[in-house]
Amino acid sequence: MSAALLEIDALTVEFGTPAGPLRAVDGATLRLEPGRALGLVGESGSGKSALATSILRLHQHARLGGAIRWKGEDLLRSDEKSMRKLRGSQIAMVFQDPMSSLNPAHRVGRQIAEPLRLHKRLSGAAVDAEVHALMAKVGIPDPVERAKAYPHQLSGGLRQRVLIAMALACGPELLIADEPTTAVDATIQAQIVELLRRLQRETGIAVLLITHDLGLVGELCDDVAVMYAGRIVETGPVAAVLGAPLHPYTAGLLASAPALDGDRGARLREIPGVVPDLRALPPGCRFQTRCAAAQERCRSDEPQWTAVDAARGHRCHFPLDNKGPR
Repeated sequence: MSAALLEIDALTVEFGTPAGPLRAVDGATLRLEPGRALGLVGESGSGKSALATSILRLHQHARLGGAIRWKGEDLLRSDEKSMRKLRGSQIAMVFQDPMSSLNPAHRVGRQIAEPLRLHKRLSGAAVDAEVHALMAKVGIPDPVERAKAYPHQLSGGLRQRVLIAMALACGPELLIADEPTTAVDATIQAQIVELLRRLQRETGIAVLLITHDLGLVGELCDDVAVMYAGRIVETGPVAAVLGAPLHPYTAGLLASAPALDGDRGARLREIPGVVPDLRALPPGCRFQTRCAAAQERCRSDEPQWTAVDAARGHRCHFPLDNKGPR
């Protein structure tokens, strides 16, 4: 096993609310090696984005515990000056909604130039040339003219490419992509996935993909971690987890995905119920109220992490029989 680029160890992310503390991430442990792509999957409210943004310490009012080690250095112990140098230069993030991430009052070329001016100290013709090269790299046609456009003058797909160009501007070693295809249609989604795949192949950048779509993980990622109600419930290589899930929640996510060869108009399977309120978690296993296979032990004892081997693990009292989704 090679040295980790990013190691997250027993991470907790807790927010204060009028109704009391809310622990959005509870004891998460993850590992990402250089050049690999890790998918973090789960329904809305599972804690995926809270985990991702905590890596860059973007939560101003959260209490963080555990460790986030970047090349061996714990970022939770770094001061804000060190974090400012890290953000964008070594670790960059693409957010899910381009319209809320881009400044509507500034041309997109100026926004792509910002990290180049800040971290690379480029200016004048040099920064313009780099901006145009970045736009071409992510597949934006006619970059000289498009750099003059405001965000609202571009399509959703082009706005997402602008965000990716901004993230890649300083050659980071890790790209965190938070639901990068949510705001675009299926055709543009396929183009964005292919762009990310090509960029990873050409640059060797590591990718942490935050998504609710296991199909997207299957296309882009080497490894996957499944998250539910603030906890990681299964991890492993993509082929192994998608081919033979161990946790019933993972199997439920797979079963609820539409199949390309399925009947048109057929009703999709669904996981009953909703992700529980993190301030009022059920006793025992957090998934037990939605799990058809739950037994008495599941309702009283919270399952501990079980390592199957060096690459796979799960958090379930009664893991599936490893013959695939039921």
